[in-house]
Amino acid sequence: MHSIQSTSVRALGAFSFLMLALIGGALPAGATDAEDGDALLLERAKPIKGLSFSSSQFDVRKTPSSSRSSTPLQIIVEGRFERPQWNLLAKTKRVPLKDGRFRLILPLRVPESGPPPVIALLLRAVGPYGEVETERVRIRYVPPTPSRWELEVHAGYMSLAYQQTGITDYSGTFLAGRLFLAYRPTTSRFFVEAEGLGTAMAMSETPLASGVRWMQADLRLGYQLQSPETRSPTRWSILTGPIGTGMMVEGDAFGFAGQFRWLLSPRLHYVISETSDLFLDPRFALVFNGAKPLGFDSREMGVHVRYRFGSWAVGLGYGKISFAIESTTGSIVEVSSSSLLLSGGYRF
Repeated sequence: MHSIQSTSVRALGAFSFLMLALIGGALPAGATDAEDGDALLLERAKPIKGLSFSSSQFDVRKTPSSSRSSTPLQIIVEGRFERPQWNLLAKTKRVPLKDGRFRLILPLRVPESGPPPVIALLLRAVGPYGEVETERVRIRYVPPTPSRWELEVHAGYMSLAYQQTGITDYSGTFLAGRLFLAYRPTTSRFFVEAEGLGTAMAMSETPLASGVRWMQADLRLGYQLQSPETRSPTRWSILTGPIGTGMMVEGDAFGFAGQFRWLLSPRLHYVISETSDLFLDPRFALVFNGAKPLGFDSREMGVHVRYRFGSWAVGLGYGKISFAIESTTGSIVEVSSSSLLLSGGYRF
């Protein structure tokens, strides 16, 4: 029995891989964003004579674990105070000076919702005869802008089981490669994801030496239900788009040259910390023959989980595809395949 053919799916697979390459080619090199945000100097009311700041933009950093502060972030304010015999105070605390330079560390707590906070800083200059000058400084926190682009390159282990009418059941394990690319505009709830998966080398096969090669390409349009500016750790999205899959076998003994499905998936995105998050995607997709769905019984059901931490990511995906289609000889061929993928990779 030969493999099941579908020219429309071949075109879809080529289109998805082309879109992946085009989006990847547009990825800006070396684009970086402030990891913890910035702080901007908004206003200086009645500036103190001889007092200046090193910049109108201050650094924001994570609070060291050894600090007694309970706030997760700190604003670093640096400047100069050049008035001999005068002291500089922040509220009531004397500011240490070294060759006229000073460095203040302001605790910063960012609310889960609402506008970014504005910090009020009260400074006093006290002269040798008790003279006092007062200045009020307002500093606004600017949250970091999430990167518009996400790129992950993975290697992993894939297990595949396949049944088709008239052939011996097949199973195999493989080394696989996976490429994930996403574009997320910072001001829009819509985003686009592209993903490519392919087996690289068979580790075991039953029947032996079947020469199976599995390839898949996804192109997904997503919509986040919450605002892009949300600070809630729990975020929901809806994803939809085409999936193209091919299972090539030496001699076309079984498998399919290409197969088209249309995905619908809710997504739970949970932000664990500033450097780690978790994605959970229950997946449902209808199988198509050309532009026509084969029916509710011809479908894919599965789940994908992805965990990101720092510059690394791991993924676990399971999917089962079942469909029945008329072969070139006119008989009905029933196909069922299930796959499990465990992968890990680097985030760029």
